[in-house]
Amino acid sequence: MKLPPKEQLLSSAAVLALLAILAALAVVQYRWSREISTATGARMLANLHFSMMGMREDLGRELSGLSLSLQYGWELQDETRQSAAYAQQIAAWKRTANHPDLLANLFVCREVAGGRPRLLRLNFARGRFEAVAWPSAFAHLQERVQSASADLTMRQVPWDHEGGHSFAPHGPHPSPWQIEENIPALVHLQIEPGDTRGRPRAPAGEWIILELNAKVIREQILPELVQRYFARLEGLTYDVAVLGPGEANSVLYSSSSQLSNGQATPDARLNLFGPPLGPQAFLSLRTQFEHGGDTGLPMRGPIAPDDGRMPAGHVPGEGEMQSLGFGPLRLQPFRYAAQDRDWELIVRHHKGSLEAALASMRYRHLALSFGVLLVLALTMAMILHATRRAQRLAALQMDFVAGVSHELRTPLAVISSAAENLADGIVEDKSRLMRYGKAIGEQTRQLTRLVEQILMFAATRQHRQQYHFVRLQPTEIAEAALARSAELIRTAGVTVAWEPLPDLPPVLVDLPAITACLQNLIANAVKYGGEARWLGVRVSAASTHGRQEIQFKIEDRGIGIASADLRHIFDPFYRSSAVRSAQIHGTGLGLALAKNIAEAMGGGLTVTSKLGQGSTFVLHLPCADDSPVRAAAGAEVPTTDYESKHTDR
Repeated sequence: MKLPPKEQLLSSAAVLALLAILAALAVVQYRWSREISTATGARMLANLHFSMMGMREDLGRELSGLSLSLQYGWELQDETRQSAAYAQQIAAWKRTANHPDLLANLFVCREVAGGRPRLLRLNFARGRFEAVAWPSAFAHLQERVQSASADLTMRQVPWDHEGGHSFAPHGPHPSPWQIEENIPALVHLQIEPGDTRGRPRAPAGEWIILELNAKVIREQILPELVQRYFARLEGLTYDVAVLGPGEANSVLYSSSSQLSNGQATPDARLNLFGPPLGPQAFLSLRTQFEHGGDTGLPMRGPIAPDDGRMPAGHVPGEGEMQSLGFGPLRLQPFRYAAQDRDWELIVRHHKGSLEAALASMRYRHLALSFGVLLVLALTMAMILHATRRAQRLAALQMDFVAGVSHELRTPLAVISSAAENLADGIVEDKSRLMRYGKAIGEQTRQLTRLVEQILMFAATRQHRQQYHFVRLQPTEIAEAALARSAELIRTAGVTVAWEPLPDLPPVLVDLPAITACLQNLIANAVKYGGEARWLGVRVSAASTHGRQEIQFKIEDRGIGIASADLRHIFDPFYRSSAVRSAQIHGTGLGLALAKNIAEAMGGGLTVTSKLGQGSTFVLHLPCADDSPVRAAAGAEVPTTDYESKHTDR
């Protein structure tokens, strides 16, 4: 059925509009995915940097907690009191520390006669200092301490700020806490300034060295920090490693073997001590402070003028900045040369890189988005297909109504005309009365067959038809169908080629139903047989898919069926355009009904045809022993009982 031109135009326009909308949505989804990927990458990178800074700050807090616990002791001149004060403070720190085994040893280095520094180790058990030799791991630190002690005597010139008032913190002012990353150890120099009111006196200094337990850092602190900050970040896992100092960058901790052997390029890296923005940035702040510029650091309180003096050219360390009221305390690396390496935190996404993770995430989002669009497109196609099928079904139903009306009109007209003639007394001869009666009977039977066909089709479609299965010989079935179609065959003048075969296996069928099926096939062969007026009926045994079956072949040499119509030939109400053009009347229910009956018997119905050469319909019925029908012979079984077990061909 073709739609009117206006409706066809509207339907095509609607389809094109929907396709354009889907294409626009696809483009928008692609662009959105790119923008979302960029924003997600920026957020992931920011969160990664935040986590790295958090780990750095927590590590510094863990270590600086130990250094800040030594609040006094250096100002005590008596060695016994000083050692007791240190021991008391260390004991108090261990009671509250998360990792009390972090401190391995506490050393104090003092200058003695002759300018040689003496190293003392605090015996925690006895609570007193003991003189010890410099450990081999402290060799570079020993050289630095000696050179720094010698350099300390040279700082005797007062520090004047822009020609204004000289000032210094009251009492001894400390240098910043530093970390010697090779040992590792926290190093602190306490400076006692010289007398600035009279004759200048060289300042004195005392070194405090807190040797750290590298095993605790490597096996406890670093894994805990990594677990805290990198185990789950935005739902993604990162591989983390901490590289130690030295040219080879020894690995202190690693969660991935690839990061350990240097095979992977990290997504980000950060030094764990010193300025996080790099030494040049921190140096610029110190330079501004030295030249009186604004550092931008917040003041914690006013600095009172004092008559004290700082050594000329001395740049305040971070510990001094803390005491002067500036920003937070930060552990500075204890460097021996400008090229010394720091402890470095390196992080890499477990998928290889952040770029790879973002690409994978974007592809996944694109797949989901385009999957949704594909579902929409399929839904649209299904709706269009259903609409076309509904339109086609409506057209077929209209054709069916027209066909049934025509099939009813002819016998009704004959019956009506004969009845009027009889009522008017026109027919008085007995022989003519018999012919009229016979004509009325034939037309009545035709109407009855038509009504029964429609009712049977409705019953099979609604699974209300019941069958009585019996074991029958195939030749008996074919002969019964030919006998019931004899009048139709005789009237049409068709020659029948009937080839019965003996000793065929029996089949399990309902005789009236299977006979009606074959009658429909015979009626079609007679109706569409054309000028050949020939009908072939053959019954044979065959094996299909390992199952024994009986094949009933009904052949004709008529108009045939076009290949485009073959796939619809068993559809209800369907009649090909060639049949309609030839004005061959029918309802379009015969073949549909025959197929339903064949399937109800556990078999099927197939067709082969060539246009202009005829058609061959084959009814396939399984042998009784292989029949899927589970009813015993003589039992009545509802259609639904065996159709649930039937496999559609």
